[in-house]
Amino acid sequence: MVRIFLSHSSQDDEFAARLASDLKAAGFAPWLDDDEVFVGDSIVSSVSRALDSSDFVVVICSKTAVASGWVEREWAVRYSEEVKKHYVRVLPQLIEDCELPALLRDRSYADFRQNHSAGLNELIRVIREHMRRRVSRSMALLAEDKYLEEMYLLDALNGNLFLTEDLAEFIANTRDPVECSILLIDVDNLTIINRHYSKQVGDAVLSAVLEVLWRRDDIRQFGRSGDGTFYYVMRWCDEDETGHIANDIRQSVSAFEWKLIASTLRVTCSMGIAMYRPGEPSIDFVVRAALGLVRAKEYGPNSISQGPLHLKERESRWLRDYFS
Repeated sequence: MVRIFLSHSSQDDEFAARLASDLKAAGFAPWLDDDEVFVGDSIVSSVSRALDSSDFVVVICSKTAVASGWVEREWAVRYSEEVKKHYVRVLPQLIEDCELPALLRDRSYADFRQNHSAGLNELIRVIREHMRRRVSRSMALLAEDKYLEEMYLLDALNGNLFLTEDLAEFIANTRDPVECSILLIDVDNLTIINRHYSKQVGDAVLSAVLEVLWRRDDIRQFGRSGDGTFYYVMRWCDEDETGHIANDIRQSVSAFEWKLIASTLRVTCSMGIAMYRPGEPSIDFVVRAALGLVRAKEYGPNSISQGPLHLKERESRWLRDYFS
């Protein structure tokens, strides 16, 4: 499902709750702080994670929302990402007469002022159209063979070169290497997807998974390291935050609008996690994550598992033993 962050003033809670209900009924996954932030949760961290994993930010524009610095901070970060990555994420919705923020004045909006149903239908239409464009862009890049450069999808050879040769330098350039972490992300059942649908659909799946990784704001290095496997190496990320990021990526992959590629397509991914141990060879760091991925696969699709804290002497250091 498409994930939608609802940015609104607390004065507009009633409208936001109604809109969230409408979007859920339409098959989307809206995120509303009243529903998702629980007692004891960090509001800032919860909101930040929700923004990172959202496909769109719907800005509910009213006089109080426009005057709210908090609301503006929520959508402004996503707006700057639009400029860098060339796709729409911020969608304004007008619920009463007000002056739109300068950055949003040049774009169309769904108008809820007179007719809620008409505004909702327009919002749903726009979301679906933008998702189709994203998928079409990915497919076009695949067809033109430009996706490797434009979306940072490294082939398996280059990916393995990074993991075996350049990762050590990446770690050395980290201020506190103990806060380096790695995810190995594997698309579940990619061989079956290629066989059941087509190789072109399988390639579109890889492109879409890469887009999920590409649009995140973590300080990281990532690429492809096997047929359906990606690495995602992060700096300044402790164990808890690494776990949150892994879960966000897993949910984003599962929630992607896969039916835009093929009507019955469903895609999940499994992950292995490792935190860097000071002084260990970088290849051991990767292999521990690979062993976590092997364990996750044993649990079943859409699983995440930590790799072992230490490698046994007999463990293979050849990455090809873990992913082709």
